[in-house]
Amino acid sequence: MPVRTQHGRAQVYRRVWGAPLRSPRRLAVLAVAVLALVVGLGLAVTSGPDSPSAVDTGPPGPLESPAATAPIGVTLTANAFAERWVAHSNVTPQQWAERLHPFTAPEFWPTLDTVDPANISSTRVTQASRVVGLSGVGEADGATVDVPTDAAILRLTMVRTPAGWRVASYSQAG
Repeated sequence: MPVRTQHGRAQVYRRVWGAPLRSPRRLAVLAVAVLALVVGLGLAVTSGPDSPSAVDTGPPGPLESPAATAPIGVTLTANAFAERWVAHSNVTPQQWAERLHPFTAPEFWPTLDTVDPANISSTRVTQASRVVGLSGVGEADGATVDVPTDAAILRLTMVRTPAGWRVASYSQAG
């Protein structure tokens, strides 16, 4: 039975690992093969189903804006609320608030009931509403909508409820 020594193994390893170094052609073939393997593995890893696309490196386009990805119910509810918000002449504060209740979250009703419509200087909506922000994971559960009026921009904070989109708060800007 032959005796194997470390010297014999070392010679075999030198022969295997040293083969590419014996000629430039072998070295080039080995380099191309290693490069192809690395690139192939890299593409396999980055093109998985849960991996982000490596192609999208630019800024978000117009189709990726909050307005483009917002559910249609957000703007419909915001427009309906804003139309009733500015229609405050010849009604009592209670009537005005009751007309807004179907478009507001129930938690917002006590705050809305304290608003005096006589202090609202807006009398008409001048442009369509515009979604300026979305929040939530996956499908949006919150949104910020700007509705331009003749006196100010009405900024509405919207929330998704079981009954649909509702106004949770408001503020007026410029």
